[in-house]
Amino acid sequence: MKKSDSSATGGTKKSKAKVRFDETMIRCNALTALYDSNKNDDLLRAVIVLGVATMERYLKDRFLELFIPFLKDEQKRKGVGKWNKPTDELLAESGIDANFWKENSLCPANKILLKLSNQVRDYVRTGIVLQKRKAIEGLYTCYGMGNIIQFAVGKAERKTLWDSVEKLIKRRHQVAHDADYRYAGKLDGVDKKEVVRRLGHVSKLVNSIDEVLQLRFKKSKGNRKANKKGHGK
Repeated sequence: MKKSDSSATGGTKKSKAKVRFDETMIRCNALTALYDSNKNDDLLRAVIVLGVATMERYLKDRFLELFIPFLKDEQKRKGVGKWNKPTDELLAESGIDANFWKENSLCPANKILLKLSNQVRDYVRTGIVLQKRKAIEGLYTCYGMGNIIQFAVGKAERKTLWDSVEKLIKRRHQVAHDADYRYAGKLDGVDKKEVVRRLGHVSKLVNSIDEVLQLRFKKSKGNRKANKKGHGK
């Protein structure tokens, strides 16, 4: 197994979402290094936007990677079409309504799950913005992880971790929506050391979230195996 395919948690294979995040962070680091010879603040502004974008993309992709396994678990425990309330709400927001169930009433369960997943994927990727703590935790409530940021911050053992990431997100908004001008019309300067530091905090947050999710779904998998053994006795 290649090094890039393993996370820092005991050689566990990385998810595709985490691999993509790490690759994008390498791009961010390359732009930061380019700044050393160019001294153009726009390079650092690009790093800010790209760093926040790859965090958001990770949060969406990782959620979607886990969605079908989660639905299958819920289906086994409760039956087709019976999910927890946050998942019901997400499906409704994605356009899954009574007509969907009527049109697919004769479809095999696995095909229904695939259709559900595709519709949710389109909605999550284009209809949700995951740049606020409330939005992130609201989405992951489906997996019983409404405190995922708190869990990740605790795992990273850095109380101000989210606060730092949030400051980078706010700066991203200023760059993306106001071309980095203040309301008075003055262009803000960019401190390379601060950008590098906060970008490191983004990496630390995502690494911690990934570890928390690995643990959460590893436990679920272990419980499924234990239940199977119990039924086989």
